[in-house]
Amino acid sequence: MTQSMTTFIRTGGHSRKYPYRFLPPSLRYLTVAMGLLAGAVPLHAQARRDPPPAPSSTQPSPLLRLSPATRTAIDLLVDSLTAEHLPGDVLRDKVAEGVLKGADDARILLAVRSLASRLRDGRSLLGPSATEDELKAAASALFVGVEPRDISRLVEAQRKQGTGESSLTMSLTIVAELALRRVPAELAVSSIASLLQRGARDTDLRAFRITIERDLQQGKPPRDAITSGVRATLNGMGRTPE
Repeated sequence: MTQSMTTFIRTGGHSRKYPYRFLPPSLRYLTVAMGLLAGAVPLHAQARRDPPPAPSSTQPSPLLRLSPATRTAIDLLVDSLTAEHLPGDVLRDKVAEGVLKGADDARILLAVRSLASRLRDGRSLLGPSATEDELKAAASALFVGVEPRDISRLVEAQRKQGTGESSLTMSLTIVAELALRRVPAELAVSSIASLLQRGARDTDLRAFRITIERDLQQGKPPRDAITSGVRATLNGMGRTPE
């Protein structure tokens, strides 16, 4: 079994607690958090990016490589999510990923159902007004093992901060990325909530993430990296660290 196949299968587990520490190092940063957030382009389309297909050309759907029964099950699941105002098309992207990696029908269906479950869990945690990007970010956070209670804490902190210039999508994505880098989710959520309370914007949160990544790469323990990241971010905001 190839490494990419193993990664795809792991994304299909039913548990919320996904063992991100077992992901290949080369995939830890982008596989989940940024993949779900920015993954508007299916993998099978990316392979044809240069040159782009002519408008009149057609590209076979990855679904056509699956059995009729599997296609029907996936179509029903997509329709169900769409009816619930959830991003059902994300499931088709997961199908394309599975087909590209050579997964069989059973594994693809398992991964798609798991993703659908996480999107529904995200809606429950974020509420009916959650945007598509927020739902994708919540699903990615659940995938890497962030507990629902920690996501709820982040949602509450964002609501207290107001609409401002920070987004729940950014906050959730950073928490997921830090979890992939073995920063305890509770610690990451507490630090971001603290920054939001001090008026942090998305640009400030990005700077916070960059600082922590640099410190982790230099061998700092996660707690020390978080502390220095919060301090540096507050200084950049013109605020005095507590």
